[in-house]
Amino acid sequence: DEEHQPISQGVGIALVVDDEELVRLSTAEMLEGLGYETIEASSADVALKVLEERSIDLLVTDHLMPGMTGTDLAKSVSDRFPSVK
Repeated sequence: DEEHQPISQGVGIALVVDDEELVRLSTAEMLEGLGYETIEASSADVALKVLEERSIDLLVTDHLMPGMTGTDLAKSVSDRFPSVK
């Protein structure tokens, strides 16, 4: 039955950015359950370094973080890496 097919594995790579480890871990676990490979970053600066080194399909970020906010990170990623959702 097509309505009850499991989510296929290997849907892409998600970068999870949050300065709170527990939130980052639980978000990564949820995305892995949806079939994503996940990479975690504790700040926007770390996330940008990851994006320079790896191809990422999806960015999931916290909004309030020290330094660059999630909104600013998302804008920067959109400008520099337009294929990232």
